[in-house]
Amino acid sequence: MRTVYLASAIGVICVAVAGCHKKLAPHEAERLLAKTYSSPTWTAHFKCQDSERDWLFICQATYQPTALGIQQGLKPNTVPRVGVRLMGTFDGDPVLAYSELPDASPTPSQD
Repeated sequence: MRTVYLASAIGVICVAVAGCHKKLAPHEAERLLAKTYSSPTWTAHFKCQDSERDWLFICQATYQPTALGIQQGLKPNTVPRVGVRLMGTFDGDPVLAYSELPDASPTPSQD
């Protein structure tokens, strides 16, 4: 009986903290990142590829100003390389964050 509870608890921790029940595809990461980093003044777009080093994905981020952003004088912006990491989950969806990476190789680690 204890084994069943322990297995259930480990399963819940695995899903809640690491989202380890399935591997996230690049197109899913692009959608989640765009949703997270878009705002009333910016529409974010991401183009991701599989990981390098210890990053979940390496992506290019492009920010296009919305009508409101244009009124505020914002210009399109591109970040050539960002490293994406998994922060956890919220309402069953993975929560992703990114850090800007230098254009030059090699790709640094998350540390």
